[in-house]
Amino acid sequence: MLTFRLWRWIGCGWLLVALAWTPASTLVNLPEPAPVDFLRVLAYNILHFGTWALVTPLLFRMCHLWPLHGHRAFGNAVLLLLAGLLIIPAVTAVLPLLQAAANLIGSGSIVSAPDLAQLAQRVLITSLFAVPTFIAVIAIGQTLVWSRRAERHAQDAAGAELRALRAELNPHFLFNTLGSIAQLAHQSPAKAESVIASLADVLRTSLAETDHIQTLAEAVGEIEEHLSLYRMLHGDIRFERVIPDDLWRQAVPTRMLLPLVENAMTHGACNEDGVRWLRLEAARADAGKVTLELSNPAPPVAEPSRGLGSGIETARRLLAIHCGKAATLEHDRSGGVFCVSIGLPA
Repeated sequence: MLTFRLWRWIGCGWLLVALAWTPASTLVNLPEPAPVDFLRVLAYNILHFGTWALVTPLLFRMCHLWPLHGHRAFGNAVLLLLAGLLIIPAVTAVLPLLQAAANLIGSGSIVSAPDLAQLAQRVLITSLFAVPTFIAVIAIGQTLVWSRRAERHAQDAAGAELRALRAELNPHFLFNTLGSIAQLAHQSPAKAESVIASLADVLRTSLAETDHIQTLAEAVGEIEEHLSLYRMLHGDIRFERVIPDDLWRQAVPTRMLLPLVENAMTHGACNEDGVRWLRLEAARADAGKVTLELSNPAPPVAEPSRGLGSGIETARRLLAIHCGKAATLEHDRSGGVFCVSIGLPA
């Protein structure tokens, strides 16, 4: 079903063609035209190209049915050519037939044989001139088909990458947690059993099908769920949130913050009091941007870590899939604090 937006673009496009043809066609037929002559020719061109505008959706539909790619490209090209042999004369004959009908009604006489021959000759000549027009419309239709096909492929690729990224999150988190549970099992089997039950709840939530975008409030809820598990394994962990009331509904890629939280818990350190902490701060920036800063204590000596780089890269790829170049991610280590700064469109 054709949308109003597409009809609008088709109408505007053919109106521009009619306007572009008007000066040349007026000067060719009338060496010294008056302003009214331009208006008369413009009206004629609007009627002529208006017929093409009405046929354009059919031509686009043909391009969708007979795309010029794949193993059937040659056969589809033949079909489009045969369709053009029928459509071009039919479209170009509309206006001459209307003019002939108007002359017939005005004169009250039957059209003579020479007039019919002249009409057929006119349709033939106009059809030959209309061949480039038909080819141009088909080219535009095929371009739209290719564009939609490329867009679908890009969406499929993005979806596949997104599923792969989500699959990466669970093992990375799971392996770290299972290693801690294995150590805890020797010290307190009952506590280890409780942690396993909590881990099952976290994984059940992580594996559930969700939308690609979530609110910042939902993201904070997932962080709290993960931190509750870490508290059972590693003791007290302070989670400080500095989020204005109007940013709780801010859209963020689903589970984008979790790999960064995992990095903070796995590679972070304790403060001077021996307590681990995590701080999430949200703020509005200039140019319609929202910034999220996730910070945690860093160990005195930075050590190369494949896991740290993997988590940041995972978050960066999630941002790229959902926000493209509109989002940014930077990280910095200074003053004993590791900070990841994320820029999102508001």
